[in-house]
Amino acid sequence: MRAGWPSVTDVDRISVMSGDYLVEAAHSFRVRHAAHGKGRKKDGKPLPVCKPTDGIIYVAKQYPYWQRVIMDKLAAEFAEHKAIDNKRMAAELGKIPDLKKYQKRVMPFVQKIKERIVGVGAEQGLKTCVDFDEYDVLIQNLEYLKSTLDLKTLKIIPADEAEDAYREECCPGSPMISFTSPEEELQNQQSKTKDTKK
Repeated sequence: MRAGWPSVTDVDRISVMSGDYLVEAAHSFRVRHAAHGKGRKKDGKPLPVCKPTDGIIYVAKQYPYWQRVIMDKLAAEFAEHKAIDNKRMAAELGKIPDLKKYQKRVMPFVQKIKERIVGVGAEQGLKTCVDFDEYDVLIQNLEYLKSTLDLKTLKIIPADEAEDAYREECCPGSPMISFTSPEEELQNQQSKTKDTKK
C-alpha cells in the first residue's frame, strides 16, 4: 500500500462554537423544562404541576445595560492588572449609581465572568457579543428543540421585546426560555378576574 497521509483542513472554529452553544442551550432549556411549575403556590397551597406545551426562547444581541457597565469595568481592570480582584471590583462597582438597583446581582455576575475567563481565556471571556448568529443557530435547530422539549409550539424573539425579568437577565451566548400551558393560562386568567373583582 502506498497511500499517503490524509490532508487535514483547518478547524472551522465558528462551527465548533455554534455547536457547543446549541448543546449548552438545549441542556439549559431541558433543566428549566423539568423544573417548570414546581413550587407554584396560590393562597399558600401548592398548585398542580402542568406539563408545558408552549415555549418562547429569548435571544440577546447585547448585554443589558447594567451588565455592560460591569463588563466595561472588568475589561479595564483586567487590562490594568491582568486579573480581576473581587474586593477592588466590589468597591468600584458599589460607587456606580446605575448599579444600585442590581446590587445583589453585581458580584454574582462578576464571578460568572471570572469563571468564563478561566474557561475560555480573557479575550473570549470579556467579549460582549458572540462570533456567530445565535438566532440563526436556534432557527435552524428549532424542530430539534421543539421535539427534545416535547412542545407543541416554540418561537424565538429578541430579548429586548421580552418582559423585564428576561430582558434584564438574557445576554449574548446565554438564551433564556419561558414555558406555558393552557392550564396555567386559565389559572392566570382566573387570578386576574378575582383581583379585578376585589
